[in-house]
Order: sequence, then C-alpha cells, then structure tokens
Amino acid sequence: YNKLNEKKTEFVENVAVYGDAFLLLPAFSFRSNTATSFKVYHTLQEFKATQRAIFFHPAYLKSLAQFWRTKGVKAYRLSSGFMITSAAVELCENVKLYGFWPFSKSTEKMPISHHYYDNQLPKPGFHAMPKEYNQILQLHGKGILKLQFGKCESD
Repeated sequence: YNKLNEKKTEFVENVAVYGDAFLLLPAFSFRSNTATSFKVYHTLQEFKATQRAIFFHPAYLKSLAQFWRTKGVKAYRLSSGFMITSAAVELCENVKLYGFWPFSKSTEKMPISHHYYDNQLPKPGFHAMPKEYNQILQLHGKGILKLQFGKCESD
C-alpha cells in the first residue's frame, strides 16, 4: 500500500474482510517499521475501522529473543510466525498451528508455495527457520501445542 502514503481507502477495504480482528504490526522490530506501523494505527482510527492495530512491547520482543536464544534459536530476528506462536502458547489454553511447514512439498507430495518473502527463502542468517521449526516440533511432541500437518478436517 506504498506505506499508506496513498492507498489508505484500499487498505481499509481490504482488511475489512477480517471483521473485528487485531492486526499485529512490527512497530518495534526495526526502526524502519515504526512509522508505517503507526500510520496503519492512525488510518484504522481515521476510518473508524473495526480492526485494531496492536504491537508487541519492545521489552517483550527482547526477552522473547533472549529466551529462544537459550534454546538454540540464534538469528538476527525471530520470524513473526514464531513470535506469535510464542505469544499464543503463553496466552492460550489450546494452540493449533496450520501452515507451519518448511518444506516445498505437502505431506501428500504436492508442491506448495511459502508465504515468506513472496515464495522466496529468507535472507541467510536473518531468521533461523529450521531451528524455529524444530522448537515447534518439540512443543508439539510435548503436547504444548498441536501442529496440523495435513489438510484441516471439518468438525
């Protein structure tokens, strides 16, 4: 959305499909993200959108990175998916993850695309994706969260 310098209306219309969801923004992950994240916050208020912008507190991000470093996840920055998984484990009684699959083929051997970087691998050393996935597998093995490997089944 060109950092919301122009396409504010289009942005608000596109996020409207998510109902009254929270938008977790990376305001304090990098200085370059702060201004745009606050622009999103103010745009949602300006348009009286039902979605709310929320941010991880910088101290939480720091302690989260320090915690996972002690578990062997050493990277320039934790991935946003790993951050939100960590928060979910802390806040929620039941956590079920779908889409955390670091391989190019599904369990049914079908090719799959990846969300990260428009289907590009992360920059080397930026995220520790294999180590993050290993930690998620360990949490799954201990019953702390449920990792959905195949297609979701309807209840």
